[in-house]
Amino acid sequence: LDCDVLQADGGTRTACITGGFVAFAQACKWMIDQGYINRLPFQERVAAISVGVVRNEELLDLCYEEDVQASVDMNIVMTDRGRFVEVQGTAEGTPFSRDRLNRLIDLAQGGLQQIFQLQAQGQAQIQSRRLPNQPRKGRRAQARLGGRARSLERACSACSEAHRAACVECEPEPVPQTL
Repeated sequence: LDCDVLQADGGTRTACITGGFVAFAQACKWMIDQGYINRLPFQERVAAISVGVVRNEELLDLCYEEDVQASVDMNIVMTDRGRFVEVQGTAEGTPFSRDRLNRLIDLAQGGLQQIFQLQAQGQAQIQSRRLPNQPRKGRRAQARLGGRARSLERACSACSEAHRAACVECEPEPVPQTL
């Protein structure tokens, strides 16, 4: 995926990560509806947010003016299960303490929980709409694909068997069917 932010006041990298995931999830939904895949290829949502310290105040989702004044600037990328994808932070001036780092991570996690709720609400709205020419069931799409369905099979990275998605034995965690 390629993501461009057309207008922003800061946080373009975090906006691209968060919006990029939404676009990816929408593309996956389309692929399921068309019969190209039969389940979502991800298990967790992903989002990013910035945090920082401006005039000794810990702030969430810094705008441009706050970002350029920040004595500490961080980007946090997490999954909706609370797992870290990336933690990137810089002391622009004076080094900061471990206690401050923990508070900033907690602040980011709280903001990300709100973003995950918004992602879920947006995806629910998208999933409830049917696009024109979109099949009602995956079977119709599968029938139209005919022989092309086989070309979508690939070797499972865990067991080397050819199947369209990782098998249950290879991927023990259940994959949610809703976003």
